[in-house]
Amino acid sequence: MYYLFMNRIAHQVSTLRVSAIGAVCALLAACANPSGILPHAHPTTIDQLNVSSGLSHQTKEESSASAAQAWWHAFHDRQLDALMTQALRHNPDLAIARARIRQAEGLSEAAGAVERPRVDLDAHVGRAHWTNNQFFPPPFGGSTTWDNGFNLSASYSLDLWGKNRAIVQAAEDRLKASVEARNAAALLLSSQLVSAYLHYAAGVALLRTATERQADADRVVQIERIRLNHGLTDAAHLYDAQLTAARYQEDVATYSGDLHLRAEQIAVLTGRGTATDIPLQAPTVALGDDWSVPHDVPANLIGSRPDIRARRLQMEAAARDIHVARAAFYPDINLAAYVGGLAASGGFSRFLQSNSAHYGVVPALTLPIFEGGRLRGQLRERTAAYDEAIAEYNKALLTALQQTASALTQLHTLAERRAALNDALRAATENEKRAEQRFAAG
Repeated sequence: MYYLFMNRIAHQVSTLRVSAIGAVCALLAACANPSGILPHAHPTTIDQLNVSSGLSHQTKEESSASAAQAWWHAFHDRQLDALMTQALRHNPDLAIARARIRQAEGLSEAAGAVERPRVDLDAHVGRAHWTNNQFFPPPFGGSTTWDNGFNLSASYSLDLWGKNRAIVQAAEDRLKASVEARNAAALLLSSQLVSAYLHYAAGVALLRTATERQADADRVVQIERIRLNHGLTDAAHLYDAQLTAARYQEDVATYSGDLHLRAEQIAVLTGRGTATDIPLQAPTVALGDDWSVPHDVPANLIGSRPDIRARRLQMEAAARDIHVARAAFYPDINLAAYVGGLAASGGFSRFLQSNSAHYGVVPALTLPIFEGGRLRGQLRERTAAYDEAIAEYNKALLTALQQTASALTQLHTLAERRAALNDALRAATENEKRAEQRFAAG
């Protein structure tokens, strides 16, 4: 009966102990409470935005093509292609973007280590002389021995709440975002270079026209001077002709200076200094007769822009950071084991013998109790960072939509101007033919 009574008491004590431990764990877990800290922002979708004429909400599969596609080949200018090749290779902005990709690769590789087991080896070899005047009497006192040892340890986190996986995924998202940022930088660079090159082409045409007009004006001045010498006109006509020639000479100087500035801008974009490797020739830009202004462009294609994809990936990485901060509130279990050998007496290899071995298995439980607000502050900061990432994404989406709408408006305006200029060109050509006919008829 005595033993039965003692067993029953022991069972009750054990039950109370387990219940007490459970209650204490629940109480301690309640001390580190992530409740009440939630994101406030929400990402905007294209369908939620109003679009202007030329854009529509019709869906079309987003292109996965990168900004490295040679879209500038549509201008059929070999000189432009060569300049673009140099720019994509030597421009400092792209070099910075490539360096950031390598940094992100290193961070992603380092973050991936949290998901894998860790193994460490610690070894030491030393020669020790034991004093006669402390704790160790002879034969240790006064002797000199080897003090050798090694310890091989391994640990692995069970990652019960997916914290480590979220860390790895966040690093991967940031790596992808850096790649998209590089693509966005390449797209911006190619746009800047094409814009500068087209302005250079326009400058060449304007300079050529101004030079021809100056030459014609100079001939008119010569004719008026001859007429004045023969009494066929007065000095006012000669003055007017000279004034017109001076204005055209000023235009030539202005267009020549603008052309020089454009050439320097192109050279800087290529990353080769203020002068290109090969002197610029007159551009041969041609879009072809089949080129037309696009109509009814699906707005969802904006999502394929590399800068938008980069912002979206940064937003996803910030969301995973919230998961990491929230998982820190919960207990973490780490499995660890070690084996080694220690010897402070005997010969050099004594620590390698079996009787010098030591080993153990030490699983560890980490449970946040009183953090002084550290975990809640960290979660609040990560949540605010996620809200900021959403705001940056929404801002980038609006900016991209505005840029696309503005580009479509400009294209329609330029198409109308082009049609009007073609009509004026045809009229001027007919007028020139009639003038030549009258000149030939005397």
